[in-house]
Amino acid sequence: MMGSVAIPSITPLCRMSDGCAFGSHLPRDIKGAFFRGLWEDGYDCSSLHPASLRASTYYPAARYQLFDPSLKAISNNPSAPLPTKPPLVAMSSSSSTPVWFITGASSGFGEAVAKEALARGHRVVASARSAASLAGLAATGAAVMAVDVTAPDAELAAKLAEAAAVHGAITHVLNAAGYILEGAVEEASAAESAAMFNTNVQGAVNISKAAIPHLRRAAAAAAASSAADSSSSSPSRPTPVLANFGSLGSWFGSPACAHYCASKWAVSGLSEGLAAELAGLGIAATVVEPGYFRTGFLNTAASGSKERRVRTAGPLPDVYGPGTAVGAVRGALEGYDNDQPGDVVKGARVIVDVLTGTGVSSGRQVPPRIVLGTDALEGIRKKCEETLALLKEWEDVARSTDY
Repeated sequence: MMGSVAIPSITPLCRMSDGCAFGSHLPRDIKGAFFRGLWEDGYDCSSLHPASLRASTYYPAARYQLFDPSLKAISNNPSAPLPTKPPLVAMSSSSSTPVWFITGASSGFGEAVAKEALARGHRVVASARSAASLAGLAATGAAVMAVDVTAPDAELAAKLAEAAAVHGAITHVLNAAGYILEGAVEEASAAESAAMFNTNVQGAVNISKAAIPHLRRAAAAAAASSAADSSSSSPSRPTPVLANFGSLGSWFGSPACAHYCASKWAVSGLSEGLAAELAGLGIAATVVEPGYFRTGFLNTAASGSKERRVRTAGPLPDVYGPGTAVGAVRGALEGYDNDQPGDVVKGARVIVDVLTGTGVSSGRQVPPRIVLGTDALEGIRKKCEETLALLKEWEDVARSTDY
């Protein structure tokens, strides 16, 4: 492994006269990835941050920051040797490279999308409840940070500001944090139900709220860049996108998973509302609704772990046993685990295509829903057909209630 490199806080990293602590306010676990990205990519951070992040405010005595490629330490070291690399160049204010902020990136679709985006040369800030769970993504070039999507507004606003500071912007937000609570409605405690809704639904609300100001800035920058470069052949800045994760469960209420389905219905409704609210601001919003994909999502976990498939702590086997609808779904989930038909790598590829208007989505607008998997496609179509038939059967009754 290469040794530590001392980066001066004034030049060449930054040209600000009173010094720069850009990154010093970031959590320790993402500093290394952040400075490694600046150093290897040849960026000058002077155009990326306001005076509030300068050394005179945060670290008045700082002269140097020690970059350790192992991501284990950054510290002041005035006696360290100066780097020999030539002065860095400023990041372009009209960058066409997408910058992602992803929650739930330690596994499943969150991790897969992060890997796909990185493979395309995009910039990624990956988050999870534990930054240690993101070591693999950090090793492949992502900045990583610990984020609890259920944290208070002020804390999440600060987290998103830190994330935006890493690359100077956020253009794509993907809310992938969530888990499934398995059990009949009668079996689940109020605390178990509330905890899942807090993560799956309120977590998406919280991150969306904290991210929208950054997406608005990205939209304004994209509009200004488009107006300035209307006669240029250079790539345009990406349209900012906010994407939440729904599910095939957004369309069906399933025995043993009613809580989860309700949470995903809520997320899909939230996303439709966001799409209408943000369209006039130059921001696209959508919901990803996958069927069953071969991730670790159905792996069982202890109650309260807030990830994967969590079983209720108070099952009623005499009431909801193998011969019941709840028992049948429990058995099906056991058999389906690690045998799902969907390929998460292919799914992640489509998600990145659609959210960036490339590949299979070239020339298309971001749709209000992104349905993934044959099972989801066929299941949702059947649900729509059944709903139309229901409306036809009961149309006279529905109309009879008008004035």
